[in-house]
Amino acid sequence: MSEQHEDSDVYLKRQIPDGEYIASYEGYSTATMFSQKTAKVCLRFRIVEGPRTNTLLERWYSVGGLYGPPGENGKFKAKGQTSRMILEFLTCCPDATIDRLDRIPMTNWRGGLYRILVRTVDKNHERLKLPHQVRYSTIDCVLGRFD
Repeated sequence: MSEQHEDSDVYLKRQIPDGEYIASYEGYSTATMFSQKTAKVCLRFRIVEGPRTNTLLERWYSVGGLYGPPGENGKFKAKGQTSRMILEFLTCCPDATIDRLDRIPMTNWRGGLYRILVRTVDKNHERLKLPHQVRYSTIDCVLGRFD
């Protein structure tokens, strides 16, 4: 799949086999969903080895709020100090210091390789079963750094 296709919102997301992969961090963005009521942060990772090399996948987190407009490298406040985002961040970046939920040093993700757990999305937000043609893969969890 070309880079042009990955960035376009007209193409379907890819499905790959469930399991653990090694990936590099590509960046993050903020977004609002569900009638602009739910603030989210999306981390993007690219698989770096094996037959799925170069596949781009996303890890979505709910956050407490956005500061400014949503978009690439947007400002946000984490949901809480025990939220999934904070737990995964500190597992992967154990030397990071966080004093405030609105000042998470996202640059700490850069330059590392990470173990990610991928799963197939097979139901929609209404819990309706998705036909196999529109199922897609997402990152279920960032397990830690790969050293």
